Amino acid sequence: MKYEMDIEGAVFDLDGTLLDSMKMWRTLGVRYLASKGVQDTSSVTEEIRYLDLIPAADFMAEKYLPGYTGERIYAEIKALIRDFYETKVQLKEGAMEFLVYLRNKGVRMSVATATDRELFIPALKRLGADGFFEGYVTNVEVGRGKHFPDIYDAARKLIGTPKEKTYVFEDIFVGANTAKNAGYKVVGVYESVASDTEREDLIRVADIYVERLDELL
Repeated sequence: MKYEMDIEGAVFDLDGTLLDSMKMWRTLGVRYLASKGVQDTSSVTEEIRYLDLIPAADFMAEKYLPGYTGERIYAEIKALIRDFYETKVQLKEGAMEFLVYLRNKGVRMSVATATDRELFIPALKRLGADGFFEGYVTNVEVGRGKHFPDIYDAARKLIGTPKEKTYVFEDIFVGANTAKNAGYKVVGVYESVASDTEREDLIRVADIYVERLDELL
């Protein structure tokens, strides 16, 4: 299929859109608790799914590991995540080809992500992808998550492109829906760990939906 994109700017989500990292995030609580000998972890994934790391650590301390502090759990989980980004995470298939394509077209690019800079910047450097972007914006830096358009607006300001010619690339419905309601064109990107319902919602709101970014070449 041939897609027509009148594009001058691109704002990318990272996890699940450019980086193949969502399986790590979805299974993080289960794997961490299992390493501590906790047997029944069947509900933890949903319990902490929409929590940031600090409240998630506090929750696990209270419910699953009463002998631990939230601070200890947070530090140990952060070490696991840091190792993953520094040594293991890879770009999703087709992502590098698409970034090169956009750069060759003169499209300006930035990143809007919930992940801390200290985690993703080493990963992008290791993967040779850091040079494509003019800047990064995180949820913490804007003070609100992707239920609000602040992060996309801040990322667009970094590249200075008109909203009507700036596309937001997202793998989750919440972010895609927020960006669409804020006036951006949205490209939905397939993520294997998403449920059928999540995927259907993303397809419904996106202007374009692809399984791989290089479908847009």
